[in-house]
Amino acid sequence: MVVAGQAGGLCVWDLNEAEAAGEYHFTQAVLALAYSPSGKLLAAASQDGTARVFSSYELSPKFNELAHAQRAPITSVAFSPDEDWLATGCADGTARLWDSQTGLLLTSWLVHDGPVTALAFQPDGRVLATAAGDGKLRLWDFSARRPECGH
Repeated sequence: MVVAGQAGGLCVWDLNEAEAAGEYHFTQAVLALAYSPSGKLLAAASQDGTARVFSSYELSPKFNELAHAQRAPITSVAFSPDEDWLATGCADGTARLWDSQTGLLLTSWLVHDGPVTALAFQPDGRVLATAAGDGKLRLWDFSARRPECGH
């Protein structure tokens, strides 16, 4: 089980042993968490404008922090079904796609007119849905590199 808090703490609890198995501290509140489909990776996003990908069992960061251009709070995270990609949504209206194994930025062309509040991949991983404070739900088709629709 993972517990995150307003003070930026992140803790993995071993429920069999009833003790903390790993800890990590962001400088500000943790806003979003997502396990990869296999459960081996954990993504965490923070008010401090960073996100990290961890080995989910001991909270060891896999690579340096992920950050959007303006260091605005990262509000949402989601892994692709094959675990190759991590999507991050930000209060600045952007969503970015990262290589979840290396931290390499793959694309940053996903933009809304309000904070991105939710992200979800289609089960086959080809399409990413983003929702934002602008009231829009957008579907991003990676084969076309443009929104399928913008309702």
